[in-house]
Amino acid sequence: MKISRSIALLMVVSLFAGQGLGADKNAKSSKSKPAKAKKAAVEKKRPVRNPTPAQKLRKEIPAVSLAKMPLMRVLKHYEKLSGLTIRADWNALRNIGIKKGTPVTLKTGKIRFDKLLDLTLNSIAPKRHPLSWYRDRKVVKVSTQMRVLLRNRISMLSLKDIRPSTRTRTRREPARKRRLNLREINFSQIALKNAIAFLREASGENFHVNWRALEITGITRDTPVTVKAKNISIARTLDLVTEQLNAGRDRYSSVYWLVQGGIVKISTGESLDKTISVRTYEVGDLLTIIPNFKGPKISIRPSSNSNNNNTWGDDDDDDDDDDDDDDSPREQRKKIRGTLIEIVKFSIGEDMWAPTGKGSIKILRNKMIISQTPLGFKLLEKSMIR
Repeated sequence: MKISRSIALLMVVSLFAGQGLGADKNAKSSKSKPAKAKKAAVEKKRPVRNPTPAQKLRKEIPAVSLAKMPLMRVLKHYEKLSGLTIRADWNALRNIGIKKGTPVTLKTGKIRFDKLLDLTLNSIAPKRHPLSWYRDRKVVKVSTQMRVLLRNRISMLSLKDIRPSTRTRTRREPARKRRLNLREINFSQIALKNAIAFLREASGENFHVNWRALEITGITRDTPVTVKAKNISIARTLDLVTEQLNAGRDRYSSVYWLVQGGIVKISTGESLDKTISVRTYEVGDLLTIIPNFKGPKISIRPSSNSNNNNTWGDDDDDDDDDDDDDDSPREQRKKIRGTLIEIVKFSIGEDMWAPTGKGSIKILRNKMIISQTPLGFKLLEKSMIR
């Protein structure tokens, strides 16, 4: 009898002990779940230490409220919000009536920065002249949509497009591996000839320097250059070298590099402004007429009969600028062609085109045909990527 009571007592004790242990486990697990959730939330909110420009464009921006703020100030404000560098092509924008002081009125909730930029540009774009932006390395550039699209049309040859001539290869000689990006450049007052020799060896490309043309402008083989950079392309290194040589020079005495026939040629603007070549660009989509859909006219002023409610009244002003609504499709296309030609001509200067210069430009159907010197094409390429 005593044995049975002892066994029963032990069973009761073990039962309560087991319940207590289970309770402890449940308590621990219930405590650990909020802790894990809290840790995950903190990690999710933790900002990236060194975000890339693409990540900055996708950054969530808190609510934005602008009331007739000048566009120049808006872009500066957006630089602080996003951490990006923003540059506007004021020359192209001025041609369609957009100025630094153009007022911007916009109100949004939480929004991604790239979407915010789209909304801002759409809010101030004139009819049939949409605005656009693109990212060039670490800089966001704002311009007209036509200029941005035209930029993508201009064929910009760089070292990555070069293919060594098959006639100079032999079956026994494999093509040399070309290093288009360098980990580090450290030119400190080294002779120009040595800098070019280094880039020739690093890229595996053929270089031809017109030393006679350079010497006429005062640049010799021993002219010192200084360039220090990391993770830089061969093309960008050549840009930095020539920019340093060109300080204080006009376009004809400046030094340029370009690619012709698979060879990197370095010469002066004067020597590159003699021969003429022709290039053709497809611009059919740029000539498309953008319809002007008429929507309701809305005023952002509170209606006078709204009794202080948050309602908005219609704008009774009928003096909307519909001057070009009556243009025929043919006339509109003619205007677009004229604008496109002006953009190209203005980008490198009127003096590069006939009758003063050697260049000419025309549009036949959906093709833009440009006749220009190597200097003209180089200046055109530089203007489209700056």
